[in-house]
Amino acid sequence: MKQNHDPVVLLATYTSQPEAHAVKGMLEANGIVCTVSDELMSTIYGGIGAFPARLYVLRSQLALAQQLLAEHNDV
Repeated sequence: MKQNHDPVVLLATYTSQPEAHAVKGMLEANGIVCTVSDELMSTIYGGIGAFPARLYVLRSQLALAQQLLAEHNDV
């Protein structure tokens, strides 16, 4: 039986958790499924440099997420 699998792909990398979560919130408000990784390490070690916050989206939603980022460059 074949599974319907939509892998996650990297959309963007941020040096701060607040910035990554602001973008995540905007994307989710527009129906994009997304997640921020390296959240714990960024929090523990200050969020700058060695442990950037990475924002991932479903591959099937990548183009729409990129379009939303371009339209909302103020986030």
